[in-house]
Amino acid sequence: MEKIELIVFDMDGLLIDSERGMWLVNEKRSIEELGYIFDYDLITSLMGSSMDEYKRLIVEYYGKEFPIDTYYEMIFKYNKEMINNNQLKLMKGSLELLDFLKTNNINMKIATSTPKDTAIKMLNSLNIYNYFDEVISGEEVEKGKPYPDIYNKAIGNINKDNVLIFEDGHNGARAAIASKAHLILVPDIAKVTEEDKKEAYKVINSLDEAINIIKQINNIK
Repeated sequence: MEKIELIVFDMDGLLIDSERGMWLVNEKRSIEELGYIFDYDLITSLMGSSMDEYKRLIVEYYGKEFPIDTYYEMIFKYNKEMINNNQLKLMKGSLELLDFLKTNNINMKIATSTPKDTAIKMLNSLNIYNYFDEVISGEEVEKGKPYPDIYNKAIGNINKDNVLIFEDGHNGARAAIASKAHLILVPDIAKVTEEDKKEAYKVINSLDEAINIIKQINNIK
């Protein structure tokens, strides 16, 4: 791999502990309040997918009578409350890595399936929004993850051999791999496969472990 010019981060479950700490909590709460049984394996398998794909598979699983629009309204209402009450937390190693990248003038972007206004509020609530050159959401591309559109948009004209993508789950991993940039996989609760791990440039346990990897690639002392 050549010198890193750009790093693109997924957000939920990667930088911010929001898959376990927000989305999963409020999806479970909303599903149960609507009178349905929460399926952990289903929901975690959908993490990182586009909103349209998520909705389609939820309705396919629970049936056409499932009130998908009401469900979404409930989730976002409860999410907003958590964001406004500063209940979100960063994932282990997030701030250390962001500070390192900023100190060494490596450009950073966010590529998330979360709606852009919500993503910006989340980043601002944790005081990390200003680290990033751009925040791109799944709303801005034709096809969301696992398709590579969002990463292709983030990368633009930069040589993909000079780009690292950080992801935590299967759908995002497939999007990153399809983009032909280099994937660093940081698994959390979202599903990943052995194929994802095999095709990743590196698999690490937390974001701070990436600092030495980047030092080696960019010859930073």
